[in-house]
Amino acid sequence: MAVMIAVSLVMGGFVFSNIAWSHPDKAQALAGHMIAGAVIGVLLVIRLIVRRVTLAPPPASSGTPTLGIVARTVHVALYLLVGLMVLSGLTMALRFDLFAFAFNETGLPVTNGLRGSGLHMVHKIAGFALLGLIVLHVAAAIYHTFVLKDGLLSRMWFGPR
Repeated sequence: MAVMIAVSLVMGGFVFSNIAWSHPDKAQALAGHMIAGAVIGVLLVIRLIVRRVTLAPPPASSGTPTLGIVARTVHVALYLLVGLMVLSGLTMALRFDLFAFAFNETGLPVTNGLRGSGLHMVHKIAGFALLGLIVLHVAAAIYHTFVLKDGLLSRMWFGPR
């Protein structure tokens, strides 16, 4: 899921957004972005269910109480921002009839006002915030691996933790 999120952020923010609506590749790019968003949404729901019904390991020590609070806050924010991205993307697709355009049922979508819409701004700002939190998350993983050397990454895989 993490790789899909990172790829979707890069493709949506830096590639897809620079393709003109009239360009022949726009519909295919949008379809790929929408499918990825839907898969991420389903994976997020599955992840939240699994997290709820399985025994989680105790919180990892971050070295200080302040970093522990930051870690918990970042984890919650990651889930919230991914959910916000999925919901704002879905709402935007419904509002501007992007499903029909992306899956070749119509010509150009009704994009009047899409770029300046509140939905688009929420999607864009949430994307940049999510990208920032991902960078922070990777930095924390590097800190745990090379500074604390506490085996944190092994806790993120299947099997004994």
